[in-house]
Amino acid sequence: MLNFKSILVSLVVFFVGYYIFYLTTNSNTIKNNNAEYLKQILQKRKEKNDYFAADSLSPIENKNAFSGLKYFEIDSQMVTEASLDKLASGQTLQMPMTDGSSESYEAFANAHFKLKGVRCNVKIYKNAQGTLFFPFKDLTSGKTTYGGGRYIDLAFTKSDKLTIDFNLAYHPFCAYNHHYTCPVPPPENTLNIAITAGEKL
Repeated sequence: MLNFKSILVSLVVFFVGYYIFYLTTNSNTIKNNNAEYLKQILQKRKEKNDYFAADSLSPIENKNAFSGLKYFEIDSQMVTEASLDKLASGQTLQMPMTDGSSESYEAFANAHFKLKGVRCNVKIYKNAQGTLFFPFKDLTSGKTTYGGGRYIDLAFTKSDKLTIDFNLAYHPFCAYNHHYTCPVPPPENTLNIAITAGEKL
């Protein structure tokens, strides 16, 4: 089995542009600058498709048949500002993996936000690369998206606010190749709402 953490560094390139964008951007400015926002998202999706189609670390086994990842329509209303209750450094969780094992992740903060009128309370983690990791499931999981959930990677912040953009939600490599082992979102990160944004099947 190929481990999610072992290929994480190769994925960071896809999110660097997003991180830079969000260092000077919040949910309000995204909604007020829709053209630039759409351009950013579409460019990163193109880069990811190019990677999946050609790179040796791509999870796609039959690259000749690969025609691109599928996505929901980009929706600036699927961007929210979360309030953070940060946790003491060093708190960890043994997160279950798809092969039945578990791995240690540092718990960074409890995040609280409202999306489509639904109040959500989730946990945000920090990975070894120093970026924030938000694994989640929602009402699309196992239907129009992978049953094992999706992830969002976020820039580290010292603020008590965090912009979460569900248009950036992506599937783990396990969704495309059963040889990979990936984190399973913890139960508290199951959202009682259909997140019709980001990658889909």
